[in-house]
Amino acid sequence: MVDHRHTMLWIDSMGLERITYLQLNTDSSDVEKIIADDLSNAGLQTFWVGPIVEEFPEYVPPQPYGSVGYKGVIQTQDSLGNVGYIWWPAPLASLFLGDAETLDFSNATVIAAVVAILLDQWQPVWGTKVFGVLTGYMMRRAQSTRSRIAPSAVASGDAYREIEWIDGYGKTTVTRLFSDNNSSGSMAAMQSMSTAQVKSYWEGSVQPTYSGPVAQIYASVGDYALMYCEDVDGGSFSITIPAPRAAMFLADQETVDLAYGGVTTLRDECALRLLNPATGARFAFFRAGQRKKDGNALDW
Repeated sequence: MVDHRHTMLWIDSMGLERITYLQLNTDSSDVEKIIADDLSNAGLQTFWVGPIVEEFPEYVPPQPYGSVGYKGVIQTQDSLGNVGYIWWPAPLASLFLGDAETLDFSNATVIAAVVAILLDQWQPVWGTKVFGVLTGYMMRRAQSTRSRIAPSAVASGDAYREIEWIDGYGKTTVTRLFSDNNSSGSMAAMQSMSTAQVKSYWEGSVQPTYSGPVAQIYASVGDYALMYCEDVDGGSFSITIPAPRAAMFLADQETVDLAYGGVTTLRDECALRLLNPATGARFAFFRAGQRKKDGNALDW
């Protein structure tokens, strides 16, 4: 049985967004719907599901710009003039001009990548075909590689491919490609321009939304409930519920009430579908849950 990665994009009543993940043994389940309908104040803006393809990369010693903290960027444009960006981590130093900042568009590897991008990439915000490339450069600091999605502009069959990379230091990051079919050509082009290795990837069609955000206490996706899980082999992992509803907590408003109806419904569905992403072992039960707060929200 092939494991599937479910990527969920949430939006709260303030317009902030957060992405969460589940690893399930199926491409279809009620886990997302239970979280959206019963446990979260955020709206499930969209989600996509794809089978996980493991690449099992060989170790590559670190090279200049060999950390996934470095990003190569290609700025794209559609026929209407709308601008988008394609990212890849740990870019090869040889792709840049002498300033080590500007992408060299006379480089054969860069030319091949541009051709691949023009063939299969679309702008995720507007749902339009990439028409041209404007510029390319190096980002020398950590920055989100997540692109905003506008579900109203996404057509049936449009697909995201998420790529998990690992560098020579063991650090990982995820980048995304968007097309109306598949992004195999562009992913191969990104691999040719990176010293990082593809650890795994998954691709799936963008799905419709379940719900809209609700303005309540803990309405921000910066608030979340971290659910501590145990699998059938005794291993530990966790899942995230963004903008959690106050009713799911005990009186201290910090500790999740494991007897709360929505939590028990989620537990029962997870027992059928949810997997430990590190081992693939089936979920057994929730050990505990706790409300957390951080800045991991995207303000567009």
